[in-house]
Amino acid sequence: MPSNLYMQAEITSYDDAVRFFSRAKSPAAGRPFKSWGRMFKEGNDFVIKIQSQPVLKITPDNKISFVIDGPTGRNYSNTLSSGIHRAVPLLWIRIGKGRYRVGHTKILDQITNKRREENKDKWANPWRVLYEEGQELYKDITFDLITGECVNPQRDLLKSVQPEVRTEWLRKLRKFKRNVKLRAKLGAIDGMIAQMNKENNNSPWHHVRSNRPNWQTDEWLDNIVTAMKDETCPPELMRAFIISSFPMWGNATPNGAEVVNTVEGILTEMSIDLRKKFGVFEIQERTI
Repeated sequence: MPSNLYMQAEITSYDDAVRFFSRAKSPAAGRPFKSWGRMFKEGNDFVIKIQSQPVLKITPDNKISFVIDGPTGRNYSNTLSSGIHRAVPLLWIRIGKGRYRVGHTKILDQITNKRREENKDKWANPWRVLYEEGQELYKDITFDLITGECVNPQRDLLKSVQPEVRTEWLRKLRKFKRNVKLRAKLGAIDGMIAQMNKENNNSPWHHVRSNRPNWQTDEWLDNIVTAMKDETCPPELMRAFIISSFPMWGNATPNGAEVVNTVEGILTEMSIDLRKKFGVFEIQERTI
């Protein structure tokens, strides 16, 4: 039986989006989309949101774009991987931490059916084709709704590594981690924790509720990369690491060793974004 995933999508063109949205009871509030999203009209464009996060944009020239990147997509990956193809002709699959491949189901159906016919590959399916040949997700990746082609393709991030910059990145990363561990060993971090608690009347909840940093923002990513390049760890950055070490629940106070673990976790969690900022990847210019 030929693959026909494309036909499952409710909206396959801009006109379909117009017809769908025309039945919205309150256009300003958007229209519920499947069981997981909501469609809004912004100017002549239609934007599909999950909760309050814009995820997809459909434009009058029959183009559909992802307006999220991998790190943001992590929050919605389960929803998108299981249901996006029933809403629009796109497929989503995870290939690594914070990394995903996306593709148009019309093209994926064509490749799948060709494999089945020519190679007698009965296991060929759109998800497998996407994993092997799909385009890696990045913000504003755009597909033609009619032809299914990606109109602004880029190379996979990990295939654009600059070896000499990567070597320097690894050296700076190791030194940054050693500097943090040394501060913990010498008791400097415990001293800073005690001082911060004293400043805030021994109320750890203050740190959690008011000052917990968002490490996904450009500001904090830049702060980490600058500290790594300068081979320092400024007090403001260390305080941010300490604040992130306070538990979300309860009133426990972290120690130096727990802060070291927090730093390790942040560096691992934000590795792709930090490497981008450091210049490890040779980012290809987009065509639109």
